[in-house]
Amino acid sequence: MLVWQLAVVQEEEEEEEEEEEEEAVEDEVAEVPEVQEEEEEEEDRREEAWEESQKEREAQELQEKQEGEERPEARPGPPPSPLQALEALQSELEPMNKDASRAYSGLKLRFWQRRRRHLDHRSALIRGIPGFWAKAFVNHPQMSAMLSEQDEGILGSMTDLKVEELESPRDGRKILLFFRENSYFRNDVVEKEYVLRAAGYEPSHSTPIQWHHCYEQEACSRRRHKSSLNFFSWFSDHSFAGPSRIAEIIMDDLWPDPLQYYVRKKAPAEGTERRAGNLSMLR
Repeated sequence: MLVWQLAVVQEEEEEEEEEEEEEAVEDEVAEVPEVQEEEEEEEDRREEAWEESQKEREAQELQEKQEGEERPEARPGPPPSPLQALEALQSELEPMNKDASRAYSGLKLRFWQRRRRHLDHRSALIRGIPGFWAKAFVNHPQMSAMLSEQDEGILGSMTDLKVEELESPRDGRKILLFFRENSYFRNDVVEKEYVLRAAGYEPSHSTPIQWHHCYEQEACSRRRHKSSLNFFSWFSDHSFAGPSRIAEIIMDDLWPDPLQYYVRKKAPAEGTERRAGNLSMLR
């Protein structure tokens, strides 16, 4: 009985679906003419718009042609002189040079940061060798000519030396000289900053030396005899005319490889030249 009722219900649903389909087909047939009319109207509008744009384009071309006939022909000017061409080219190169300088400074800083771990380890080893930096300075052929016996005494108390690249100013470098307690001055560290210019390293900052009272008078006396380039003048007064040579030796020669000068044996003439230079400076 239930199966029969289910079949009847199913049959009724199918009949209803057939009736709905027939009604839908009749509606579609009725809508066809209306759709065709709308499509024809849309096609007419597109044709009118295309004809209008074609007319505007032709009118614009005609106007440009008339203006071209009225305008006199532009005559090419004289070519630029070699100097003018060079000035123009230099103006184009200027921003490229600045970009290259910034890139080079950034590259130097990144490589210094990569080497920092090894440099810190090297400093730790050097601190375990008494008088290392004093001997390296004295054995350097150019630096030794600018040292007196008193300078050797100052260097004898130096425990470490570092050279760092500065992020600001660009192309800036800093020399740091570390000292243990001594009879000359109270500073634990002396800093000297330089900026690389076209003419070389230019001093930008220097730590004032805090001399002990017992040595202050002698230091003042030595500063008055600074007519020639020497280590003491560079160390005690960064405004001394011509200190960049000593800074260059430290930053570009002694700092990268101090061991070669520590183990180096001086030629006999080097010590003689240094003593003669110091005597002439004190006279």
